[in-house]
Amino acid sequence: MKLRYIAIFLISSLFIFANVNAGEQPQLTHQFGGTVQTWASFSQIGPDTNNAAFGLRRVRFRYYAQYDEVKLFVQSELTSGSLLDARIEYYFNDAFNVRAGRFIGAGVRSGGLTSHTKIDIIERPISARKWGAMTVGSDYRDYGFQVEGNVSSFTGRLWVHNGDGSTNNTNRAGDFYSDQDKTRKKGDSLPSAVDAMIIHKPESIKGLEVGGHYGIGNEDIGRDYSSYSVYGYYSPGPLRIKAELISHTTNGVAGADDKNMMGYYLFGGYSLSNNFELLGRFENYDPNTDFDDDGLSLITVGAAYNKFDNTSNNRVVAAIVLPTNEGSDLDDMGFQVMWQFLFKTK
Repeated sequence: MKLRYIAIFLISSLFIFANVNAGEQPQLTHQFGGTVQTWASFSQIGPDTNNAAFGLRRVRFRYYAQYDEVKLFVQSELTSGSLLDARIEYYFNDAFNVRAGRFIGAGVRSGGLTSHTKIDIIERPISARKWGAMTVGSDYRDYGFQVEGNVSSFTGRLWVHNGDGSTNNTNRAGDFYSDQDKTRKKGDSLPSAVDAMIIHKPESIKGLEVGGHYGIGNEDIGRDYSSYSVYGYYSPGPLRIKAELISHTTNGVAGADDKNMMGYYLFGGYSLSNNFELLGRFENYDPNTDFDDDGLSLITVGAAYNKFDNTSNNRVVAAIVLPTNEGSDLDDMGFQVMWQFLFKTK
């Protein structure tokens, strides 16, 4: 039954694309871009353990192309040699678009939906990172299909995907029968992971963005979960305020209890000039709300300097991180600094 609905959906999509007027012969445009983020860190765990190191946080290469209403985006991470994004987008008009491939879809706002070039303080909140690892993967990406609609100040997204960013299925005819005794497993496996998201940017309050998401995992591949998040971002001028609540529930199997993760953060930033901003964030992460003394709180304070006004092309961010583990009295402290170079050809 599920397969029948998927077939109807795909055939309907083909008819929609086939009935779009081609118009005049379009021109192909393309651009290249990239990011290099160098990293230095120092950490102290207790009175006797110290660690200092240099590294590369990210080395990204990107390719952008557009052919009329169709857009292509490909991004790779050179430190690991991995493909991050490979998506095709079609814009029917300003109010409706679709995308397919491997990409970041509807989900937690502070996760992959916040570009790595615009992370506020060194790294994303821990609750967002844990949410990504427990859903599609730590890079927040998966293979799937997403529709997006815009009505007035509201944006809605619906993302149907495999449920695991490492699973690239093609299911070519004959593969199952010729290979089922070697690597493939019998049984149903459908792209049944779904995430829905709504975003509201009221025109009456400049700089305000509120929204939330709800998602379910793909039980067929052993990822039976549900998750939700709500957030509010407000940037009235030199001041920026962000807050988000993130929840993830792993559904128990064989009589086991559900496991619920809960986390939140509060962020504030204040620009002293177009180039210099003071930053601060408090966050709390509880890996299992049914147990006491297993939570983690983080206080991060720092500053960011942009060489050029209102851009992140040449950016340095430094921060001190003070963690508190509820189950330990260790005196922890970390210092991190990141230098970012960002480019995009014209």
